[in-house]
Amino acid sequence: MCIRDSFYYELGVQIVEAGLRTRSSNGGLMELGDVVQYVSQLRGSKAQKVSEDDIELAIKKLGVLGGGIRTLKVGKQKMVQFVPIELDNDHAVVLGAAQETGWVTRSALAAQLGWTELRIEKVLQPFLREGIAWIDDQADGERQFWFPALCHFW
Repeated sequence: MCIRDSFYYELGVQIVEAGLRTRSSNGGLMELGDVVQYVSQLRGSKAQKVSEDDIELAIKKLGVLGGGIRTLKVGKQKMVQFVPIELDNDHAVVLGAAQETGWVTRSALAAQLGWTELRIEKVLQPFLREGIAWIDDQADGERQFWFPALCHFW
């Protein structure tokens, strides 16, 4: 194994650690830039700097292990998915709709996307089941579905 590969394998372990440590607060979904920042904090100030490209390459190398970690494009940003569920285009569209505020409502999705209640429910359920989305029933009006990965809590 060459030194370059060992850098990416070490980085891969740190990416997995970031996903495990933050899963309870973000549901297993993080913006790529947040992963870079988190891993940089884990590595310390004396370690070699890492970039988004480094993180993406390390994730590709982890792919051979079949762990379910992957990058996906949501709107204008890239996200890292740490949970082994299949997110399709509808899921990406909902995440894109939530990017500005960090949350969506069923009525906003119906109005914005022209989707039926059944389609909206089908898309939201995996998010809720995996903890990627949280329900806010105390919001004014209707229930909101919050995506902590799109909000910066830490």
